Amino acid sequence: MSTLEKTAKPWIRRPVGVLAVIAAVALIGVVGAVVGVRTLGSSGPPSSADQPYYESTEALEGKADVIVRASIVSTLERTSNGFPETVATISITKVAKGDAAAGGRMTFSYPTPGSGPESPTGLSAGKEYVLLLVRFDDGAAGLVNTTQGYYPVLNGRAVTGTENSVELSPDVKTALGTN
Repeated sequence: MSTLEKTAKPWIRRPVGVLAVIAAVALIGVVGAVVGVRTLGSSGPPSSADQPYYESTEALEGKADVIVRASIVSTLERTSNGFPETVATISITKVAKGDAAAGGRMTFSYPTPGSGPESPTGLSAGKEYVLLLVRFDDGAAGLVNTTQGYYPVLNGRAVTGTENSVELSPDVKTALGTN
């Protein structure tokens, strides 16, 4: 062994071995993080970093300031704070919670479908929904989140979606006539 080899640090003499150890440690860390997140996460669909997922009817309905049965009359796309947003005007049929009035209209906003991973894909003009809305400080309204903030009404019933298995409460269904 040369003098250089005798005085060199072990990681200099065996860079391939060091790289293998670093790669193994990194892999263990990534696997551990993924397993930890999945283990600690909810049993429902994963929430995004920006949106909570409500695992119970009580939590979901409790978050909403307004719960209505309504039809989307029209939509308008715009940019708000640099992000694509859709503003929907709705005609309210029935009210289960909040300051909305049956027979009235209101608007609410949501991320424009297809504009990112957190955009609702099932809302369209001319269709009827149960909407769970939150009020913002300025009085505007938005969905409680993009997967649980709306339930299509089909054949008079509020239908859960593929990303939302949380049923509405019997009281809300009765108030909205979606039993």
